[in-house]
Amino acid sequence: MQLGLVQADRRGPGNPSVNATEDRSPHETTAASSVADRVRSALVTPLHQVEDALIGDALRVQQVMLEDRLENPQAFNSSDSKELLSPLLYMEEQTRPFVEAVAAMLRYDESGALDGAILRAFDVIAEEPTLSGRHWEHAQRLRLYPLVLALFSLAHASVGRNDGRLLRRVLDLPLRIEDSRESVPLIWCVRAISSAGSLFNGAMGQRYYAPVAERISQIVPAWCADSVPGRRGQDVFLCAEFALALEHTRLPTFHGVGIPSGGTFAYHGEAQRILERLLRGQPKLLKDLFGEEVEKRLADFDANARRTVEGGFRRGFIDGAVAAWLGQSSPKS
Repeated sequence: MQLGLVQADRRGPGNPSVNATEDRSPHETTAASSVADRVRSALVTPLHQVEDALIGDALRVQQVMLEDRLENPQAFNSSDSKELLSPLLYMEEQTRPFVEAVAAMLRYDESGALDGAILRAFDVIAEEPTLSGRHWEHAQRLRLYPLVLALFSLAHASVGRNDGRLLRRVLDLPLRIEDSRESVPLIWCVRAISSAGSLFNGAMGQRYYAPVAERISQIVPAWCADSVPGRRGQDVFLCAEFALALEHTRLPTFHGVGIPSGGTFAYHGEAQRILERLLRGQPKLLKDLFGEEVEKRLADFDANARRTVEGGFRRGFIDGAVAAWLGQSSPKS
């Protein structure tokens, strides 16, 4: 017995020159592995396996910019407008499995047992990828695109179940950015990707006023269709986009606090009808997201949404949010 204690002491932190792992016999190593396997066998449930798979996929998404495929924005090198779609398609392709998994969890996990797994997965991807060496001039502006796609998809699925609690927890995560020791609010990624608008227009061969939002609106409803059965995808997307625009009003900008992010809701004629109907119902989603600040967020939207409209063109929804929430007639815009 005493010999065993001496051996344990010799391998402890008091004698760091001794490597306990190297000193183990093959029998001891096998025994340790056997114990770990028995622990996993006894404690790991199917939910744990799903969580591990989701975290693993989040780690894969986090490393997307490090791959050496020519479509990768870091390796891509072309100014030909006909080829600009290639890096966007690459990042969308890499992000889609993660997004579809999260959307499925939100639909089928009614008890919220996997909410913690989704939160941890988003924490993994809530980081600005570090670019290395020489890279495409637009790579820096595109590197948060997978996170933006995932965030819009989570908002889309949250609208589908009219529950903003998990989305609120995800939005409260810090976004770690490369050129600062401090983090920024997660919603900052939406502002960051908007600087790539001309690139998105070039890739799509269009002249949209909100090109990034237009692209995302073409993708996310299809990816998340199974999570919102029986509802028109574009209607749900407008509600999700609007909720994130309200979150953006909490973000300090050069023009102060209270500026919503721009979106397709400002340019699509049906947005006014859809969003007024949403607000008149005073959805739980918005109460979950903003609590007692709902009317404050809506008032900020009414006051400042016009400032996000490009070229003065609008035919969608840029004011009347408070009135709709209170059940009043919408003011003429």
